[in-house]
Amino acid sequence: GYKQAITEVNKYSNEADHIIITGTQGRPYIYFLFYNKFDPKKFVTNSNVVRDEQFFFNVYGFDKYVFPQNFNLSDYPGKNIYVFDHNLLPSDAQKVTTIYNLKGVPVFDIGKNFK
Repeated sequence: GYKQAITEVNKYSNEADHIIITGTQGRPYIYFLFYNKFDPKKFVTNSNVVRDEQFFFNVYGFDKYVFPQNFNLSDYPGKNIYVFDHNLLPSDAQKVTTIYNLKGVPVFDIGKNFK
């Protein structure tokens, strides 16, 4: 589902101030880096990464991509794209599409708020 979600997000990403992605399906940042062929040097200098007590890296954002632990709409003013779990888009978002897994079960809703 991430490849399809990223393809959809990329249609609108140039217009967005923030692209906010849920982390409930794993560590999504790696998919956005891989499928967008993001420059590793740029990632190292332009990312919000924290190492936890077990020495795992948690990536909370890079460039305009944000992977919040706790989502608060007021933290992200401007034009936003959302990749959230199915039926959990913020109330201000216009739903663009739903992404389904290989079994046909909805996984993500993609929405935007370009007001």
